[in-house]
Amino acid sequence: MNQNSSLLSTCDPSWSWPVNIDLYDRAPSLSEQECLELDRRFGTTHIPLRKETWGVLQRLLQPLYDILTHIDESRPRRTDVIRVMAIEMHRRGSSFWAWTAEEWREIIGPDRESFAQRYGWQRTAHSAGAPRQLLPFLAYLFCPSYPIDALFEASQMLSLARRVFSNKLIEEAVQRISTVLRSWGYQLHERQGYAKLRMTIVYLLLCNRSPYLEDLSTPLLETVYSSCTTLLVRGQIRQVSHALCALGIIAKPLSRGKGAKRSEENVKDEDASEEWVMWCERWRKQTTREHPETVYYQTLKVGRWLKVTHPDITSPTQWTYELAVEFVATANEMKIGEWVSADHLSRTPHRRIGQPLRPGAKALLLGGIRTFFRDCQEWNWIPIRFNPLRAFRLSASIRNAIGPKPRVVKREIWAKILWAAMNLEEKDLPVDAAESNFYPIEMVRAIAVVWCFAALRSDEIQRLRIGCVRWLFTLWLGVPIPPLKVTEAPYPADSKMLRSTRRFLQKC
Repeated sequence: MNQNSSLLSTCDPSWSWPVNIDLYDRAPSLSEQECLELDRRFGTTHIPLRKETWGVLQRLLQPLYDILTHIDESRPRRTDVIRVMAIEMHRRGSSFWAWTAEEWREIIGPDRESFAQRYGWQRTAHSAGAPRQLLPFLAYLFCPSYPIDALFEASQMLSLARRVFSNKLIEEAVQRISTVLRSWGYQLHERQGYAKLRMTIVYLLLCNRSPYLEDLSTPLLETVYSSCTTLLVRGQIRQVSHALCALGIIAKPLSRGKGAKRSEENVKDEDASEEWVMWCERWRKQTTREHPETVYYQTLKVGRWLKVTHPDITSPTQWTYELAVEFVATANEMKIGEWVSADHLSRTPHRRIGQPLRPGAKALLLGGIRTFFRDCQEWNWIPIRFNPLRAFRLSASIRNAIGPKPRVVKREIWAKILWAAMNLEEKDLPVDAAESNFYPIEMVRAIAVVWCFAALRSDEIQRLRIGCVRWLFTLWLGVPIPPLKVTEAPYPADSKMLRSTRRFLQKC
């Protein structure tokens, strides 16, 4: 506590909430005069707002004008935003105080092009992006009860926080947390790592509607950890909670399991038949797997699919090979958000719902139902009518898509690899039961050098012939390496050493 006492700060009295919504008339319905004026302006053509319109619609337009003026928006952009809000109030027949989070999200639209087309923007879609970015800001200020996940993308939250709290207060909060984490050895010097931490802190401040870390509480952190749909925030919030605890703001950090496990008491699933849920529960109590929840929730997903497509199938004893093949075809075409529980769907980012399921997720789904049927057959719970390993087999196209994803190796890491390859010793190699190296150190050094400098694939390295090395490259500093005299290979081409080299490369 003493070492972090210098990081404690007092609230800045110069900051205040941008708008006091209690000062405005928040009646959800429109008056008769307001409806007539909106219909006159936007009934057939979108006529620009005039002074007489402002006089009639002052109750509706004044809050918008005050907020946009507070954040120093230019007059053309302020006029564009107010025009969009007036058009939507005319379409919906209610003031913006009554709009739900879904209505705000519909108005904002998925992208700039759809937003420009919705309001008949004569200019480019790029020019429509500026007023579109201000709508989530208005929704956040005028509708404090709405979850920010439903209104904003991760890239918009930092801009929103800067408009509401000011950049100075945000950077002060981030600096206090990052200072504590750096003192513990966390590497935050990279742009990406610092950006993730800042986004997490911004998310917490927006949810708490205050720019001060002292206003954060443990219940808020637990709620965000269990319900947040932004994966970046969920991955950093425990780290931030430890820093908040070190600063004395909260009593204790979040535990590793807080919010991570789903409630086991909620075994009733109305979207699946009761008998299928009973079979799933029976399997979870019987299995000895370390983490049975993965298979359990995958089988519940299968139960939801059964209740809709085959309501007469309620037990694994009724499954046939044809039904298994049908489900495999369904899994191959499954989308994100299909056949999941309402709780899981609420925690899924809205932009990902409807996208194709990733190959790894498809493999997890088929692997779960494959394990479930295999165990039920081995435990003699159901008769053996088909082989689960073949019936729920993953297709080759999906299996190949799960393969490794090559990435660029950082320069400092690659330098360590090169240094290790050029300085291999016998003590670095694994030994067999006789405490001796299975492969000669010279062969391993040659393989390491070829792998680091030849830029070849594994199959290309396996096809290399003895004596094919030519020392034609130079060091990074530009100093040429003197050519080595290539001597005749000490072993013939079909020697034991060459065969061992091929086997070694195949294992690599």
